[in-house]
Amino acid sequence: MGFGGPTPHFQLGNIREMKVDTKIINNDASSSLVISHNIHPIVFPYFARWQKSHGKVFVYCLGKEPFLYITEPNFLKKMSSKVHGNKWGKPNMFKHDRKPMFGSRLVMVEGDNWAMASLILETATKMLERWTTLINSGKPEMDVEREISGMTGMIIARATFGLRNEKGSEVFEKLRAMQFTLFNSNRSQETRERDRLAALVDHKGLERIPSSVLGSVFDGRGK
Repeated sequence: MGFGGPTPHFQLGNIREMKVDTKIINNDASSSLVISHNIHPIVFPYFARWQKSHGKVFVYCLGKEPFLYITEPNFLKKMSSKVHGNKWGKPNMFKHDRKPMFGSRLVMVEGDNWAMASLILETATKMLERWTTLINSGKPEMDVEREISGMTGMIIARATFGLRNEKGSEVFEKLRAMQFTLFNSNRSQETRERDRLAALVDHKGLERIPSSVLGSVFDGRGK
């Protein structure tokens, strides 16, 4: 049993229909005074129309590339249980034409890299939920730097060391102590080198200034 969907056209797939539907809905929206929170039919009018005709699961085409449209949670859950998470990927057409813009950032990651990215999203979401609870409890003040530092520690602990909540802060504090130690050591060396170079530049600069000029400058300072 295959999937239904709109009939694709040669080369363009269903792009032409999508453009027509978008143009129609834009014209209707500009002349309408009705405001609705149901924005799906407005933003994606072609998906709304195809969903009425073909159900919550169907195939449509962008050019020669087919895409599976799913709005049925149970179908997605059943399908996901049969495929390991790191086997899900993005279409090749997106990889080729969007990689120069996005590189290997969050928009483009997949597989094992996406599993790492999900740790960042999950940890950040928990932090925002905690902030919401604090605000709703009548205690809107919070130490944002400490909160973000704690979140960073959690991400490092989970993504790098596979540790859970209680170890995140401890790992981050130790990494931070190492950072300060290395920074201060390098800073001292950089400061000494900078002072040495500055003295050398001053000395070389003075050598190029005629003694008569230097004498007049120092005489002026003494007055």
